[in-house]
Amino acid sequence: RLPREMRFGLMLASFLGSNFDRKVLEKAKNEEEFDFNSFFSSSIEAGFLHYDEFSKRFVWANDQIQQAAYELVPRAKRDSFHLLIGSRLFLRSSPVELKSNLLFCIVDNMNRGVHLMNEARQKYDLASLNLDAG
Repeated sequence: RLPREMRFGLMLASFLGSNFDRKVLEKAKNEEEFDFNSFFSSSIEAGFLHYDEFSKRFVWANDQIQQAAYELVPRAKRDSFHLLIGSRLFLRSSPVELKSNLLFCIVDNMNRGVHLMNEARQKYDLASLNLDAG
């Protein structure tokens, strides 16, 4: 069984897509959730992730590992986890970052949790982000 911090890091990373950069994972997590250096070195050593020097991104070793990490989140909580991650990324991103590929990750995650939004302003903001994403 994997240590709690590593499981949490893998779960969080699995919601960011097949590859991601360190900055995106930094924005998605809270400071106390896990240590980056330990997480990345352990994940690479275990063969879950590898670092692509060319793209400067972390890449899942294969789709099955990413899917297994994703399934660590109980099905009943996945939509709320998607909404949480999308909201964190949105709130912690600069206007310039919101014009980059990060926008697609934000929109994808927030769309999966849209039915959990209670406030009209949240839904309006998400609709606007969807328009920006195209």
